Amino acid sequence: MRTMMIAVAASFLLAACGGGGGKTAMTPLPPRTGPAVVDTDGDGVADAQDAFPNDASETMDTDGDGTGDNADTFPNDASETMDSDGDGTGDNADAFPNDASKTVDPAVVDTDGDGVADAQDAFPNDASETMDSDGDGTGDNADAFPNDASKTVDPAVVDTDMDGVADAQDAFPNDASETMDTDGDGTGDNADAFPNDASETMDSDGDGTGDNADAFPNDASETMDTDGDGTGDNADAFPNDASETMDSDGDGTGDNADAFPNDASKTVDTDPQLELAKTGSVASSSSSVVSTEVAIVNGVAVTRNISVQRQSITIAGWGYWGKKDDDTLFRATLNATGTLTNGVPSQSYSSAVTGSRTGSNPVAGSAVWTGGVRGVTADFTRVTGESRIEADLGAATLDVAFTAFDNGQANMTWDGLSMANGAFRDGTRLEGAFYGAEHEGIAGKFNRDGLRGVFGALRE
Repeated sequence: MRTMMIAVAASFLLAACGGGGGKTAMTPLPPRTGPAVVDTDGDGVADAQDAFPNDASETMDTDGDGTGDNADTFPNDASETMDSDGDGTGDNADAFPNDASKTVDPAVVDTDGDGVADAQDAFPNDASETMDSDGDGTGDNADAFPNDASKTVDPAVVDTDMDGVADAQDAFPNDASETMDTDGDGTGDNADAFPNDASETMDSDGDGTGDNADAFPNDASETMDTDGDGTGDNADAFPNDASETMDSDGDGTGDNADAFPNDASKTVDTDPQLELAKTGSVASSSSSVVSTEVAIVNGVAVTRNISVQRQSITIAGWGYWGKKDDDTLFRATLNATGTLTNGVPSQSYSSAVTGSRTGSNPVAGSAVWTGGVRGVTADFTRVTGESRIEADLGAATLDVAFTAFDNGQANMTWDGLSMANGAFRDGTRLEGAFYGAEHEGIAGKFNRDGLRGVFGALRE
């Protein structure tokens, strides 16, 4: 048998080589297969790319833990491959790999990583603490009194505002900018402009005098107002006299008392002082009377009651008093008495001007006199206005104007009235005269446009 097999093999080899005297062509061998396309396990992934070339069920090992991704429950976690109880925690990390209801052994868990298991750690989430001996909620490390639940902090070392000074020594334990209050005024030394003076804390104007004592806390140039006149002593020429603050001409007399505040050569005005004063009084009383009258109506006598409303009015000395110093230049007054019976007036009127007339026309000096007008209407309405009289000294004429009446009365004017012997007039409507040795005053009376009254004016 062995001899036959050898003979067959030799015959096959001879035929393949073209031997035996025949002329048969040599058959070429099939191409050889390279390693790049070898797929030993026939899973469709070449061995060169197959992490498991001999295992058709696996091709990859993503986490490189030696277990193929298909069989690896945690293909991206090299520390785990199985989850026997299917609880989502790998068997290696699962303290109870066959019990899906639990994974961690509380006896060994240390959440804060401080070396003490949570089961024995009073503060499992705080790596700085593990015990609370007195059970006050503060760990022994932070508790100044770990065995006394009534207190945890040592006041001798507490520094609430963290300014480096313990609260026990800090006058302002909640203010890091302050620690002392030397004068005990409630303001810390750092903020206190006067740390040794309890009566002061601020110096707003920086003049060295505290605001409380400074009459001018916002004015560095002043601190006192001795006379209380509102002007500081430094700026006050008369710091002890509340009636004066300035001496413009430097003559030693305050401007208020100095008739010539800008002239150091004189202080007193020796010229006479002119004054025009209003005078007069008004009195009134009212009454109501019921009377009867008989009237014939359709041939029949009828008696009727009539109510009469009556107001009695007295106006006395209504006018002006012109004075020169303490001497009278003139008095121009009007008097009116009467009644208003059911609104119908009945009036008795008189006016007068008294004084020392000049008796001559002015020929020099100011040519303007100003003053006032006072009058009364037929229904006893009292009216006040202004008067202005201007003279043409050369022509010996006057222009007279009454204006600004307080009842809306129209202005009254007279132009070019002639002066004669210190007097002037316009028929019955206006008459007046000069008073005083130097024509200081003018006074008179008038009756025009339903208004009767008097006027007075002083020379400007």
